[in-house]
Amino acid sequence: MDNEWILVADSAQARLFSRRAPRAELVELQDWAHPESRLHGRDLESDRPGRVFASHGHGQSDMQETDAPHRKEAERFAGELADVLERARTQNRFERLTLVAEPRFLGLLRNRLSPETAGAVTRSLDLALTREPVERIRAALDRD
Repeated sequence: MDNEWILVADSAQARLFSRRAPRAELVELQDWAHPESRLHGRDLESDRPGRVFASHGHGQSDMQETDAPHRKEAERFAGELADVLERARTQNRFERLTLVAEPRFLGLLRNRLSPETAGAVTRSLDLALTREPVERIRAALDRD
């Protein structure tokens, strides 16, 4: 069994590492890409509402929040990752879990974890390291 699993993620990409002891080398187990999170809002929704012109003042506005499609995709990806972690926990594939993600995605991920899997989380780091080399990720993990 791998002692510790480390999930390094953002709304568009995730990498899963393991290590058998604190400060040990990281072994990359899997990676995911979620390109939908990078699409423009207009490409995420086919039935997007039109624009409304204000009756007073200048300008126009969208009928719905422009960030909503991206948030929906980020939530979907967080759910997919949480499902992977849940299956691995029930198979006893790790003892401890570390989550590394930028703050907004870290919150989405935590909200999607089951109580049992959340209980295995021993550390959370609010850092954007998904695209960094393994050495930089390890240095951030081992910094105390």
